Amino acid sequence: MPSLKEQEQIANVLELLDKKIELQSKKIEALKLYKLSLREKLFNMFDTKEETLSKILLKWNKKNKANKYYYVESVSNKFGFIAQNEQFDDRNIASSNTDNYYVIEKGVFAYNPSRLNVGSIALKKDDKTSLVSPLYECFMTNQNKDFLLEWFQSKEFKKGAFSKFEGGVRNTLNFTNLSTIKISLPNIESQNRIANILNKYNKLIEFENKKIYLLQKLKKGIMQNMFV
Repeated sequence: MPSLKEQEQIANVLELLDKKIELQSKKIEALKLYKLSLREKLFNMFDTKEETLSKILLKWNKKNKANKYYYVESVSNKFGFIAQNEQFDDRNIASSNTDNYYVIEKGVFAYNPSRLNVGSIALKKDDKTSLVSPLYECFMTNQNKDFLLEWFQSKEFKKGAFSKFEGGVRNTLNFTNLSTIKISLPNIESQNRIANILNKYNKLIEFENKKIYLLQKLKKGIMQNMFV
């Protein structure tokens, strides 16, 4: 047990860190809200042409023949593609035989049909080839991929998807039904402009998230050292 004076000093440091973490959390939430508002404004700023998603999406069916790949990922509504053992608390729930899993390469989208209503859709942005469960739906696009990923989080998509969900224990949306949803599509130059603007805010939010991670790590380290 440290002395009373040391206890007070430690408590003061932890209190300052808690306040800093709280302020950082508020800053991140404010940035996210601003980005959401900006996204909706940008989507309504340019001339668009109404299309069905079937015109711009192509189903991805590449399977893991002969178990060539082993790295299995899941789709998180917070982090996009994430290692499966991170998504499920260090448990690997993949089958030992993954030849029917989808091979995910850079530029491929994947989503969980039962969790699309909570934003579980991701775009593969790194070069590390991975696998996802055959329960996922996967596709490519001939449009700006970053723009389309942002659109899948928009009010327009959520409104269009609502009427397409199939009932049951969970609302599900398979690729066939997804493809019938309509999109107000700007030309490719406008898509590029929108994606570039929103990507700047994505990078800023990612940077601020790293700050809060380091603050939380610092606090954890201080608390652990109290008992050494």
